[in-house]
Order: sequence, then C-alpha cells, then structure tokens
Amino acid sequence: MNRNRHEFKHLKDLELIRICRLAKKILDFEDWLADYLEAYQCELKDYIIDIHDDELEALICIEKSGMSCRYSEAPIKIRIVDLCTPREGRAYQDLTRRFSRKALSYLYPTLTQHEYALVVFEDCTAILLEGFEDRVYMPLPPIKTLFFAHTHPYSIATFSRRDIISLANMLSDQCIASCVIGLDGGLCIYRTRLLSEEDYIELLKLADEAPITRDKIYSIIGKFKTVSALYI
Repeated sequence: MNRNRHEFKHLKDLELIRICRLAKKILDFEDWLADYLEAYQCELKDYIIDIHDDELEALICIEKSGMSCRYSEAPIKIRIVDLCTPREGRAYQDLTRRFSRKALSYLYPTLTQHEYALVVFEDCTAILLEGFEDRVYMPLPPIKTLFFAHTHPYSIATFSRRDIISLANMLSDQCIASCVIGLDGGLCIYRTRLLSEEDYIELLKLADEAPITRDKIYSIIGKFKTVSALYI
C-alpha cells in the first residue's frame, strides 16, 4: 500500500442500502418533527421510533402549548399522544445492530493488517477505507455520515479519546452510530433519538476517561438520555 495516501473502494451491498434508506427516513422524520413543533407551538416530551418488518412508526409524546397540535403529513407513520412511558425505541438499536453485523463481516478479517473503516453516507454510498498502520483518517465529506465503523488491529474493541470526540461530533450531526471492531468483537455507541446538548457535553467529558472498554461504557451509559451502546 502507498503509505502517503489512503486506499478505498465503493461497496455495492444491498443490506447496507436497506439500512441506509431506513436511517434516512429517521433523519427525515427528525427534521419534520422540528418543523412540526415550531409550526404548531408544541412542546416535545419525548418520541420513540419502533420498527416492524422494515416499517418505521413514531410515537410522539407532546405537551400542548398555544395552538392545538394536530396530525400532519410525516415521512413515516406517527401517533401523537399526551402521555408515554419512557423507553428506547427499537429502530435506532435495530439499525445499529444490522450495521454492526455488516461491519464485522467486512472488517474483522482485516484485524491483522492496517486500520480499516466502513462508512455509510447519507446518499447510501458505502466505502471500505484502508488507513495507515496506526490509524485511519476520513476527511469530513459534504454529506452526512450515517454509520461509521473502524478497526483496532491486534486489540480489543475500545473507544480511544479521539474516537469519542469524533463520535460526539458525528452523533450531533445526526449520525446514527459509530462502532469499533476488535479481536473480541464489536462495540457500538449509538443515539436513541436526537442527541441532546447535555449528552454531547457528557461524551466530550467521557473522552478524558479513554480508553473506553465494553465494561466501562456499560457501567456509565445509564446516565445518558439520548445515547446507548451494544456489543456484538
């Protein structure tokens, strides 16, 4: 490999395309929800997105304020209620799990080589990127990153300080999940709704505690309201 540049190849993977299209619907819904709340002067208590047979449905819990909140055309099926039980919707976790399995299939065989990354962009382009021996660097593209995974060769799956800072910035820009693939499997951190400002700050604080192992993230993830983790 030429050590002065990165090698990459485009992937034509139907499952990654399906995952991307569903994730794009989630982003479209999030944008719609922001406009909806402003238009009808509604205060959001919470929202939950579930997935059934690749069909998305959102439960929107609102507190009415000013104008009466009412149904409006949305990019996915919705239900608007006054009360809802706090829980994590299945859509973000399901798409993260599906992406992580694809990431394992592409990246695990490379663990004895250079650092590699799998990236899915908002236009559903997927690339496999080969970096240098100690890192892989991806310049920020003009479109959003929906999913990101990279390897830690010869190591277990841990988030470094740089990984956590990149994660916080990507999640704040509506990225769904970021994963690290190591010899022991994959560790993913994903958002469960729009990333809150409080959780963004907490993620940046978490960077100072790096490296973040599976045991550490599971012991502290409960303090986050819009972020969760899974191990595969």
